[in-house]
Amino acid sequence: MNSTWRVSDSKLLKAGLVVLGMTVMSSGMSQPEGNFHKRLFATIPDAPYTEDDIATEILFGRELASKVLGKYPPVKNDQLNAYVNKVGQVVAQMSERSELKYRFIVLDTDIINAFAAPGGYIFITKGALNNIEDESELAAILAHEIGHVELRHYVKKVKLRSAKGNAEDSLGAVLSGGGRAATQAFNEALDETMEILFNKGLQSKKDEFEADRTSVFLLANAGYDPTALMRYFNRIEKNQSEQVQILSETHPPLTERINEMDTLIEQNGLSNINLAKLQERFNEYH
Repeated sequence: MNSTWRVSDSKLLKAGLVVLGMTVMSSGMSQPEGNFHKRLFATIPDAPYTEDDIATEILFGRELASKVLGKYPPVKNDQLNAYVNKVGQVVAQMSERSELKYRFIVLDTDIINAFAAPGGYIFITKGALNNIEDESELAAILAHEIGHVELRHYVKKVKLRSAKGNAEDSLGAVLSGGGRAATQAFNEALDETMEILFNKGLQSKKDEFEADRTSVFLLANAGYDPTALMRYFNRIEKNQSEQVQILSETHPPLTERINEMDTLIEQNGLSNINLAKLQERFNEYH
């Protein structure tokens, strides 16, 4: 995209917003100049992932998603699940990884968290939804998880490459041998990733900060308030509940993440623009 790209000019954005039945932006809102998401990816070199690598990632993600749903079932609310999925799809259209089909699911648990599985499976908990105030905050959390998928954080963590990938010790290389050893390696990788999702976290400030930055850019490009994730973090930080403390054990301190995003927003001229929050529509579905 050229340097004069505007959020309101994006055909992808307009197509995505039709799905939701109304435009995210209004004509009276100011608009940011440039595709901010491109700025992030201009500084992060893209690894030479092949079609086989992507197929391996999707297969692994599908199996991991099944295990996640075995731990926490989806909320039995078709209207809510459809709404969350539609919001997620609007944001996902801004993703650099157009080869993936993103799926968004609400988990029936009161813990405050959201998760991403390789291949585009995104989960948000009922507990997280109960702490959200508007649609832009929902979009922000989903965008953060899209960031983990887009930047292949879990793929890199468990060395998830195809047998044809460059890494000889990759999971794909082991799977290519077949047999009992391959099955064991696959299951161990699934268990390791489940442990990361629910207990240990990625244990990388860099990964979480990258996903936060991606969230800011995805929101701006999709027409949502780019400060939404900051607002959400500021609010839950004030809630010194056990669930928030658990979240802090697996993620960088919220204060650090808020400061990082605040600096990013100021540096990119996003602090004075007025993009959509959509509180009333969120309240209709939640």
